[in-house]
Amino acid sequence: LGHRKLVVAFQNDGFGQSMREILEAQRIDDDIVHSSFVLEGSGVSIKERLTSLLDDGVTACCVAAVGREFTNFVRACRRFTNSAFQIYGFSLVSPQDIYTELGQMGRGVVLAQCVPALSRISTPVVSEYRSLHAKAALDFPPNAFTFEGFLMAKVFGEAIRRAGRDLSRKTFLSALDSMSALDVGGFRLASGLMARAGSSYADIAVVDAAGRLRH
Repeated sequence: LGHRKLVVAFQNDGFGQSMREILEAQRIDDDIVHSSFVLEGSGVSIKERLTSLLDDGVTACCVAAVGREFTNFVRACRRFTNSAFQIYGFSLVSPQDIYTELGQMGRGVVLAQCVPALSRISTPVVSEYRSLHAKAALDFPPNAFTFEGFLMAKVFGEAIRRAGRDLSRKTFLSALDSMSALDVGGFRLASGLMARAGSSYADIAVVDAAGRLRH
């Protein structure tokens, strides 16, 4: 996307540490990952950190954090750098939380996604999910988190069906492992469920001013 220097900000737990290691291993060249830093307890203020990074020519930050750790960092970036810093997050970050916590300051954050866009109603499983969501009269809008759970339920339901009447942990896992590929309505799961990979689908989306994802 044109960025030549990327910094990784991570929360100091298992998730943050593992994501930092993965990101640092995926560098395109020797300069793409400029540095990484922990979000708390570093002894350096966010303002000092951001000023130093901008002076070094860093233009983007991938934030390996969720919840308040993520939104607090975005808020600090917006206050001290305006929009000079492009922020990327993982699919575990909720765009609704970004909107609730940050309002307009959350606009432009880019989030990875592991499920198809909910605007793609031509995809049968997306249309099915939206229809069932509307019928259930839920008190929250359709979102990627519950859609991912819906897809998981479809996979597990199919595994239970294949396991037959004598359902047990062993027969369930055997049925799951035998599903080398599965189409759940226009969304095809990757072959090799034995490896617990499930799907290789990946996309990115931008959070808009209303907290919606724009693919």
